[in-house]
Amino acid sequence: MKLFQILILLLPIPVLIGCSSKKPDGFPSVYPATIVITQNGKPLEGAVVILESSAERTRWSAGGKTDVTGSVQPATVQGNYSVPGVPAEDFFVTITKNPIVEIDQTVDPETLTPQERDRLNAEYEQKMIEARKAVGIPEILSVPQKTPLRWKVTTSGTNVLHVETGDYK
Repeated sequence: MKLFQILILLLPIPVLIGCSSKKPDGFPSVYPATIVITQNGKPLEGAVVILESSAERTRWSAGGKTDVTGSVQPATVQGNYSVPGVPAEDFFVTITKNPIVEIDQTVDPETLTPQERDRLNAEYEQKMIEARKAVGIPEILSVPQKTPLRWKVTTSGTNVLHVETGDYK
């Protein structure tokens, strides 16, 4: 009887694990890929790279975030399903990096007048503008409709894209 109770308790575990890793219908085959981003010859850590299919609208998305070496092995995601690698397609490539801007944590927003709130918001927006410029990624690389970066991922060979952000002004 005890074995039966243990089996009943363990039964939901494989079911739950299986549900979270089920490959969605129509999910594409993916292939290993690496993207390396540098800025003025140095690795750019924390850049978000998004790959957008140039062929059609898709139900999946692909991309990733660069590590300390400026590299990312992008993943393809659809819903809760994610696998390393990207489909063999032509992509538009965008690169962004959100700056970190410190805000005054000592201010209680509930005690601010509308004028004070407007002033603090304006100061924050100005800091964000300056921080984005300091990040140094040209805007043209961060806008999907404008990016000049194209990348063809193939089913064979080495799929490696090197991008020097300083080459785009």
